[in-house]
Amino acid sequence: IEGINTYGGGMKLDNSEMCMLRDGEYKYVSHYSHSMDQRDGFIEDCDPTNSNGAPPRGEMGIYLGGRDNIVINNHIDTSAAAGIYSVGMYEYIENNVMND
Repeated sequence: IEGINTYGGGMKLDNSEMCMLRDGEYKYVSHYSHSMDQRDGFIEDCDPTNSNGAPPRGEMGIYLGGRDNIVINNHIDTSAAAGIYSVGMYEYIENNVMND
């Protein structure tokens, strides 16, 4: 996906393979007023089959849970949780600007 701009929505690339996000603008990628994870801001449960886990609920901005995915040259602005959260294998993340 090249050059996509979102306002108020992130992306969940769970079980994805060889996907690329490039030259995009993502603003307000995650929002919540109460997190299920109250221990130091870490997300312990990343099991995609568990509907109580943070990624299935949408608490991550861009969630990479597959393999061989690329996130390059994007601007990620304003997220309540992580702008990019990667638990996949061989993920490549380069030259992204993230703030707030």
